[in-house]
Amino acid sequence: MFLSSSCVIIIIIIIIIIIIIIIIIIKATIITQTLNEPSKKNKTRRNVKFWKIRMQKQISNWRKELSILAETGTGSDNGKLNRKKRKIFEKYSVTNAREVGQLTETFK
Repeated sequence: MFLSSSCVIIIIIIIIIIIIIIIIIIKATIITQTLNEPSKKNKTRRNVKFWKIRMQKQISNWRKELSILAETGTGSDNGKLNRKKRKIFEKYSVTNAREVGQLTETFK
């Protein structure tokens, strides 16, 4: 009782379709589970005051600027870094190296 080749092909196609449908259902359940979970970012900031978050962001920006200014003495040729340095110099109206030293001491 052998099946004809066309019946075998149809059965294989049906099995492939069923497998694809199962994979889609599994992916859909995973996506809905991840969307329904509360984000970790909201949990940590829920109990923190907005002014404190603002202060933390400002401190992190100052640290970032200070690290960029610290690279000034090394003489790096990075164009992106040089643009950031110029923006910081314009922001704090710095013109020479002595002012950079004073500015870094102010940040510390």
